[in-house]
Amino acid sequence: FTVATMAVMPMYALMIASPRSKRVLAMVESKALFWVLGACYLCAAGASLASAHVFDAARAVLNDRSAPLVTKFVTLVSEFMATSETAASAWVHLLSLDFFVARFVYLDSAKYSSSAGDLVARIPVRHSLILCCMFGPLGLISHALT
Repeated sequence: FTVATMAVMPMYALMIASPRSKRVLAMVESKALFWVLGACYLCAAGASLASAHVFDAARAVLNDRSAPLVTKFVTLVSEFMATSETAASAWVHLLSLDFFVARFVYLDSAKYSSSAGDLVARIPVRHSLILCCMFGPLGLISHALT
């Protein structure tokens, strides 16, 4: 949880603070952060699946024959999210997706703002990146409208 959050936040700060920087562009183009996030997700998902609470919740929900299927599914998901391990894996999942969207927005802005070999930000990007930080789809919509 903490490792994933601390890995992503400096990248957001750099993209927002220096959207024209060639160094930031090179860092964002790298896929290293996605490897880190993937490793964090793998660890969190493994811890979640190894949690005794997850198996107990699944057993209890699946053994309840009186509940409709939709109710079983919603109950199962809410029981899974009640564990810190599953909540951590969901957080890493959201961080990864939001950063993926932010990376696309940043690279798309850089691609269409290029002029004479250097980045000249004609397309405003900061507001979209700020939205991507916590609300990935809203940042993408904001970028599309900009």
